[in-house]
Amino acid sequence: MGVFGEGQYFLAFCMVSHMDQLRQRRRTPRYAFPAVHWIAPIKGDERPTPADFIPVRCRDISRSGFSFWLEEPPDFRELVARIQHGTEILYVKAEVIHVTRPADGSTPGVVVGCRFEERISG
Repeated sequence: MGVFGEGQYFLAFCMVSHMDQLRQRRRTPRYAFPAVHWIAPIKGDERPTPADFIPVRCRDISRSGFSFWLEEPPDFRELVARIQHGTEILYVKAEVIHVTRPADGSTPGVVVGCRFEERISG
């Protein structure tokens, strides 16, 4: 018999599988998305007005979310993103998942990573 008993093999397998999932958390591929689009914070129950939207420089996008640059960490947890491709405009509600500063400090500001929640009408 080896070093591990039968139950320990199963536990070790689960731990390795979990570590692989943590390394590969993304379910969908990301694509570079270096374009300016518009976001509006959601504060309370009110839907943002056109005047609430600000331009942001996007970083990447996937089927499940996107990220963009801000000068300072956001003071909101939800937002509406206005994403335009040609003449098509898409409004999507999104949740802020993480805020990170570039490790090397080469770029000022923070990267805000968001998960899409639902498509909304414009």
